[in-house]
Amino acid sequence: MKKGLIRGALVLVGILMLQGIIGMETKAARLNKKSIVIDRKTNYQLTIRGTKKKVTWSSENERVATISPKGRVRGRSVGETVITAKYGKRKLICKVTVREPMRYYGHRGFRSQYPENTIPAFTGAMKAGFQGVEMDVFETDDGEIMVFHDDTIDRMCRGTGSIYDITPRNRKKYWINAGKNIAKYNTQRKRLYIPTLEEAVKAMKKRDATIYIHLKGARYITDAGINKMEQVLRKHDMVDQSIIFATGGNILSRFEARGLNIGIGIGVTPVSKAQVEEKLQECIERGGDSFIVFWPSDVTRKLVRRCKEEGIDFGVYNVKTKAEARRLHNMGVDFVFSRFALFK
Repeated sequence: MKKGLIRGALVLVGILMLQGIIGMETKAARLNKKSIVIDRKTNYQLTIRGTKKKVTWSSENERVATISPKGRVRGRSVGETVITAKYGKRKLICKVTVREPMRYYGHRGFRSQYPENTIPAFTGAMKAGFQGVEMDVFETDDGEIMVFHDDTIDRMCRGTGSIYDITPRNRKKYWINAGKNIAKYNTQRKRLYIPTLEEAVKAMKKRDATIYIHLKGARYITDAGINKMEQVLRKHDMVDQSIIFATGGNILSRFEARGLNIGIGIGVTPVSKAQVEEKLQECIERGGDSFIVFWPSDVTRKLVRRCKEEGIDFGVYNVKTKAEARRLHNMGVDFVFSRFALFK
């Protein structure tokens, strides 16, 4: 009888211990994340800890995000959904928000690796994985649109003088002799020259790139120059993939009236919050497609939210680090201009 009591006690202890383990497992089971924010076309691994039972995963809306049998979330389209992890009779959920990935455009092309505002800088940016490029343009005295940043050629070219004097006919006298890795492009047999807008647009068309065209010397651009830019974009079917921008002025309205996409930027000089608001209001009133600030420190969530409410893309210049890019992305910024491949 004593042995029977001992066996019964041991069975009872075993049952209680098993119930305790099950209870502990149920109580401890948890997902590694209760909510996540991911980019479209990217993945995130969810895991469940605290149970050895088989887990069945499901998505409330597979158009927004799908989930693999092993818990790998894939962002499909912008929106929100709920991922459910079911084990036994228990369920755990994770809220998933899918957003558009932030776009990266090469500032003057991929100029940390190539001479700025050149065809190699633009094509190199696309090969590296940028979604497009930013380029600067002047209308020169002969009515041509040349891609260059400064109003003089002194910093980047052989010789000195005004960019307004450069033409496709005389540019061979003033080849580019500065910039990153310039020695690769300048030899006795071959030189690197200031490109025309048409040459740059044609190169970008082949690579399905977005182009941001920054008007330099905007007050000197004539109706003939505007005609030239429009003709180039329409000839190469790049109207929808190009944005012409400046720091403001009536000239942008002249482009917008022709059905071209426009943007307003804020210059390099530090500006107040009131000035930023004033520029944004101008962008709204002129029917701008993009609003661009130069300093990342000028970005606020309120500013980004206002742009989204107005259907305006918000962009930032001068982004130099991955950490800075991540911070801007988390604030809702749509795109950045950078000389670096921060997305890698």
